[in-house]
Amino acid sequence: MGPRKKTSKLQSSVGSIVEEHALTSFERKDYINELSHEVLCHIFRYLPMKDIMCMECLSRKLREAVSLYLRVIKIVDLCAGRWWEYMPSGFTDRSFLILLKKMPDLEQLYGLHPRYLERRRVRGYEAFSIPGVLEALQACPNLLGLETSHLELVEAIWNYMPQVHILGKFRNRNGAFPIPAENKLTIPVTAKLQTLHLVGVNVPEIPCVSMLRHLYLKWVRLTKPQPFKDFLCVNLRSFVMRNCAGPTNSLKYVPLVTGLASARNLEQLELVRVPFLGGLIQHVVEDSWRSGGFRNLHTIVFGACKNALEVDLGYLIITAARRLHELRIQPSLTKDGVFSALKMAELEFPQFETLHLGYVDDFLLQCKMSHLELVKYGLADVIENPGIITDIGIKVVNEVFTNIKYLLIYNCPHLHNPHQWITDHSRWSRLVDLTLVRCHAIRLESFCHFVELLPCLEFICLDQMFREPPKGCARVGLSAGTGIGVSSALVSNQNASNDNNQHHHPNEANMPPAPPPVNNINNNQRQQEHDDLSKARPRVAVRRKRMADKSTSTSDPVTEDDHIQVLSLKSKNLVGITLTNCGITDLVLKDCPKMMFIHVFHNQDENHTALNQSKVQLSDGPSSPQPLKQTFYSTRCRVLKQLKIERAPIVNRFDFAQCKKLDMDQVLDQILRMPPERNRIIYMRPMQQIDSIALERQLFQGPYPYHIAVVHEFSNPPNIHNKVRIRSWMDTIANICQELIKYEFFPETTRKDDVNMYPKYPWGRDIYTLEGIVDGAPYSMITDFPWLRTLRAADPNSYARCDFEDDESTTIYAPRRKGQLSADICMETIGEEISECRQSKKGVFQRVVVLFLHHCDMPGEPVDDDYI
Repeated sequence: MGPRKKTSKLQSSVGSIVEEHALTSFERKDYINELSHEVLCHIFRYLPMKDIMCMECLSRKLREAVSLYLRVIKIVDLCAGRWWEYMPSGFTDRSFLILLKKMPDLEQLYGLHPRYLERRRVRGYEAFSIPGVLEALQACPNLLGLETSHLELVEAIWNYMPQVHILGKFRNRNGAFPIPAENKLTIPVTAKLQTLHLVGVNVPEIPCVSMLRHLYLKWVRLTKPQPFKDFLCVNLRSFVMRNCAGPTNSLKYVPLVTGLASARNLEQLELVRVPFLGGLIQHVVEDSWRSGGFRNLHTIVFGACKNALEVDLGYLIITAARRLHELRIQPSLTKDGVFSALKMAELEFPQFETLHLGYVDDFLLQCKMSHLELVKYGLADVIENPGIITDIGIKVVNEVFTNIKYLLIYNCPHLHNPHQWITDHSRWSRLVDLTLVRCHAIRLESFCHFVELLPCLEFICLDQMFREPPKGCARVGLSAGTGIGVSSALVSNQNASNDNNQHHHPNEANMPPAPPPVNNINNNQRQQEHDDLSKARPRVAVRRKRMADKSTSTSDPVTEDDHIQVLSLKSKNLVGITLTNCGITDLVLKDCPKMMFIHVFHNQDENHTALNQSKVQLSDGPSSPQPLKQTFYSTRCRVLKQLKIERAPIVNRFDFAQCKKLDMDQVLDQILRMPPERNRIIYMRPMQQIDSIALERQLFQGPYPYHIAVVHEFSNPPNIHNKVRIRSWMDTIANICQELIKYEFFPETTRKDDVNMYPKYPWGRDIYTLEGIVDGAPYSMITDFPWLRTLRAADPNSYARCDFEDDESTTIYAPRRKGQLSADICMETIGEEISECRQSKKGVFQRVVVLFLHHCDMPGEPVDDDYI
């Protein structure tokens, strides 16, 4: 037996040596150099130019292949398709010339976006300059066009290489307001480009450019006295002029309007703060409509054009009726008479979808500058007043635009009863998106009825609506919220003053911020705290008294309860609602079988609310397409207290941010008592201290048929990393449980509505704590989620995505980094834990709930947050 063992060891040793030698030979073999030049050139087609140039120095074979590839290439992109980025750094005049000389057949050069270019060459200094770039481009005899975003470079190309086309869209990248003096561009008549997008640039004039199809001017200063005298772009399809510093004399805009009428294919016309002569468009339309002027418009936008008349807008709408898709009307033209005239014209608008009444440009809403400062920088002298359209006018709108899909109304204080907008002849049967902003006089009961009458409504966005009345109104007999006898602006300012000064707890200013959880606390300590709490404070069902504010509307301080305003929603197709600065106290989901989300928040800086989107965003996650989520958003509604859910079975996301008086216990109980038909995530940003021990006891002891996780996030300013990533894996945890119950005959856990069944921690659940730091801020998660600990501790599998940015150092759990992409893959990892649970007859719930608490607003003052 001895010798046989020796032979076995010898054979094993020899075998390992041979295997190692074969492996080493395999690793050392250079398969890339065995490929032909043709195959290598084919591979290069799929690589960025930066990587191709790096290969030139790896071997002689690759250098030859790169040289051959560059010799025949006709199209090069220096930014690898990422036009918004800059080209690779490190180029000098000499190196760029060497590169382009290797491309004698080059015809189109994309991505020529240098971060910085010297204006001229410097003797004895290797720099990247405009003359150097021109010299390199001129070394390409077949060059037809290039793409760039550099103002001085494009002007030099127009001057010295006029035969070269500017490809794609020319967009300068250093635009700003006030307009920088160094941003200058002179556009020659011979310019060969189709799209010119200028922001924050000084331009002498807009000449006749025959090839131009799209012209976008924002914050552009027109320096010549007559900047439009030669304007004629017959191929123009889009013309946008927003907040430009041009001539103040209205007559000087006559050539602009007549030139636009000559563009027979014009589809988009947006004029914001353009002081053209009143009645001018009417006369030009009368003269040109027979020859096709303005007849192909599908988008018309008038904003802050101080001299614009109703007839100007009306003639444009009538002329473009056949193709019109979208209409945005400034407040001064948002009148009953405009739509009454359109009704009398008896027109049809077969393609019309989007209407924005009381339109105010985003720049004017967000700008911190005063009106006088804007005028000083050259913008037209315009002060907008609220739109004066009434319920009668909106009723006519319904009759004129019967196929409307998207409706946004901004700052129209004379609207009262939305349910009267619906007529027997038109019920807005295609309206899917409704946005109302600062329409303070609209009655809440009428609005609730109006929503019920819209058969296809899916999204509602309410901003600064249903304002709570000033305290003391009831004592002096005033009807709250009607705006009668008080201007809209005054009511708004008074309420804003109340928000800032009257409704704070007297000790809030001295409240310390909520401390982060102690990182080394263990479950035994937490159990002791819960047991002590149960002894000291037995559970008692108490109806909380509504919070009251103190008012100074009379000479003596008066304690008055908040005026109860109930928003009751009943809609068979409603998907979501967003509430911003709304004065409702109760939100009731009566019958919303398709309800997905509600977003409510209170914005301290009301005058700078962004209105750049009328459509509700359903996902705040990654930029990749996401499935539609059933969500409830509730953010910054100052007096919102209670949520009542009668029938809304598929809501799966609830967001409450900066709702100061929200009854958290009541809201959580309402949500968790919903039938477990969906996984749900609840996002809250409370503005007061929270008893986390009592909160955990309420959730884990309660009769809620879910696995529950409570996440405490302490980032400030707020970071949504954990919040977004949780949505990527909470469904996976639930899917595992559902698979086990449905196919593996795993027992399903139930909870009875009797808290005495679970008197002590852990209340019949397997509770544990996960803690860590994400982006420098601590977090703590208390949960009874099954499988999660094993999945977090597992090693990456063959499906692991190593290029994925997240790992356990940047988020709670990163399944893609570990390759845990589905429930089936995860079940292979947790096989042993599943067997143990089966042997112990331990059951699971089918659904999960995550409560995400962001503590950044704890001191009582809201933290600025771009995400909400």
